[in-house]
Amino acid sequence: MINNLILGHNPFIGINHESQNRGIQKAMKFQNIDSILSFIEKSYGAGIDRMMLSTHPLAVQLCKKIVKSKLEERITFLPLVPYMQKYIRQANESGILNMVGSLIETMGIKKGISALSKAGLAKILNNPKRLIESLIDLEFDCFKKLHCDRVFLHNALTDLAIGFDDPIPIKIFKEYIENRLKLNVGFGTLNLAIAIEQFSAWGLPGEYFMAPFNKLGHQMNPSVEVNLAALQNNQDINILAMSTLASGALRPEEAFQFLNSINNIDSIVVGISSEKHLADTVASFRKYSV
Repeated sequence: MINNLILGHNPFIGINHESQNRGIQKAMKFQNIDSILSFIEKSYGAGIDRMMLSTHPLAVQLCKKIVKSKLEERITFLPLVPYMQKYIRQANESGILNMVGSLIETMGIKKGISALSKAGLAKILNNPKRLIESLIDLEFDCFKKLHCDRVFLHNALTDLAIGFDDPIPIKIFKEYIENRLKLNVGFGTLNLAIAIEQFSAWGLPGEYFMAPFNKLGHQMNPSVEVNLAALQNNQDINILAMSTLASGALRPEEAFQFLNSINNIDSIVVGISSEKHLADTVASFRKYSV
């Protein structure tokens, strides 16, 4: 049974995995922080009390606003770290050193320098544990005053570790989130079947994954059938389903009917961009979550 409906952040920051223009058009509806905050309040009023949020620069500003609002006590957040496009764009445009400087500035010069100096800037690149922990500190800083439940590693990094058959960054991330931040951990992936198999080989069975699930097979590598078989063979695995509407190709009604047939899915995240979409999504969720 699907237990949680989670508000996704993609429409707020202009992301649509099917069409860049469509993503930009949706983002234009939320031209400032106050309009996003207003929509989150409407979503809460409709019954959505959980939200996934990346560390997009806009999201960092949003966190500061939420801390000062009534939503701080009402919404449970699921941070997704890091915001990969930010690093790629900054590295391409400014180089690695300027990218690091920008990260420090984003979080606050004193905090940034402190986080990096703890690891020892001269040694950090030779110590993956310190490097990863310092970057998590930088990324998670804006969420520290919010109520958070589970922190997800971005699918690009999860799948990169799987591709290199390197469990070290995965285990460092898991240990830091669970032992230092005292939060639950999750891993995004676009290759669920391989991820389940690889994590088990690394001695990490039964981890919580966020992966695409929709009846069209959108982003479901290599196929819907392979992903469903992987869950059937691993009943201890729980999933937060993303790409549930296949970038707008599916209506909530037909999407949730399909998802409800998969026992391992306990939560779904949906990017919602209008009040009508909100009403339709909540109504369909209630129909298939009971």
